[in-house]
Amino acid sequence: MGVGDSRAEDGDEIAQKAQPVEGRPKGGPAKRPRRGFVADSSALDDVLKSSALTSLEKASVSLDALLRNSSALTSLERAFDTFGSVNAYFESTRRFLEQSGPVAAIERMQADFARNLESASGAAALAASMRWVDQLTPLEDYLDQVTATSRLAETIAGPGALTSWRSAIEANSRIEARLHGLIEPSLALSELARISRVQVELTDWAVQHAPGIGLLSATSGLPMVAWRNFVQESGDHPDELPMVMATGRTNLSLLGSDLLASPDVDPGLAAEGADRIESEVVEPWMAARLEVTAELYAVLAQLDPKVAELLNGAWDDVRRNGPAAAEKAANCTVEAVERALRRAAPDDAVRAWHAENDRPAKEWEGQDRPPHALRVKYLVRNLSGPRPLVESQATAFASVVGRLRKQLQATKHASAGDLVAVRNLLITAESLLISLLVGPSSPES
Repeated sequence: MGVGDSRAEDGDEIAQKAQPVEGRPKGGPAKRPRRGFVADSSALDDVLKSSALTSLEKASVSLDALLRNSSALTSLERAFDTFGSVNAYFESTRRFLEQSGPVAAIERMQADFARNLESASGAAALAASMRWVDQLTPLEDYLDQVTATSRLAETIAGPGALTSWRSAIEANSRIEARLHGLIEPSLALSELARISRVQVELTDWAVQHAPGIGLLSATSGLPMVAWRNFVQESGDHPDELPMVMATGRTNLSLLGSDLLASPDVDPGLAAEGADRIESEVVEPWMAARLEVTAELYAVLAQLDPKVAELLNGAWDDVRRNGPAAAEKAANCTVEAVERALRRAAPDDAVRAWHAENDRPAKEWEGQDRPPHALRVKYLVRNLSGPRPLVESQATAFASVVGRLRKQLQATKHASAGDLVAVRNLLITAESLLISLLVGPSSPES
């Protein structure tokens, strides 16, 4: 079953639009919108009541029939045992729910999974179980199931590779659902679908090699969860599509930066990761960069032409690959972002806004001038749904900058992976500035 083959079923809690407005719909009468289960990350009783649990029973019956009639019995025995144990656990939890109520059942479920995750192979076992559930869940229950497991992973594992993977799958399933019923999807929607599919591929690869915190951390995990939520909330608002796409690009490059700056990663694995990011993130961005960033550079020309010079100079440095090119390009990138923030969010304006809204003093971080994070908060003050997402992306950018600088300073000569990391950092900077300076959050707005 492909990730994009996701549909929701009638009778659940929150309506999902099966017929999006983007693109041209197929002919014929409009169908009644389907409904899909959405679980809140703080209320797993919804997960326990979800039809995703019923889908486990259906899948178990199907797999049992396959095993009894297939010559591949031996090769599938282990898979059956894995899936059977998951199904048995959920059945046990369902009975416990009926006897003791949802609060006790949730506490038991969280404790059980948390205990398993403490073991060295716990995250890998949970990832394997979820992968089998993905393959065996009926099509009509797929969105329900990936939503449930996404929120379950977030609650029991916290931000990291496992939660990023499940969140990416959920977001991708919702985006692919918008494509169903369209003969000619808009270019923007098609590009958004590509971005979300690459997020799934990168996080899936990371989980296969290190389902815990080895390759992906909370640095990219928190923005991934926030983007998943924004995709869900924006489903009925086609005017949000440009911001969904801009923040999706930022998230994709943040995944790459987090992966490439992971400490103590096996060199061979790091090289493979760099190749993936080069082909799946950097090359597509470079092919479309002039078009994608045209509006940003028009804004920068009015705001501060020096910012554009710094960014273009950084790209030129990594292209020439001269002595200390990676470190020089990284420094130019950071200076460009900091300069843009200072121009777009001037000290006096931030100070007045902070006082008028009686915001907490700790946001100043003990500094006299507005710090990086506070300037971002000022710039996104007019955003509604994506505000927490953009703030988390700005925080993540600052984190990966610090890690990458340490990495570059520790080596005498930049490796091919280092150059990919710097190019990816430049993508993050440009896409983040698009979210901050173009559109509803722009200084003019």
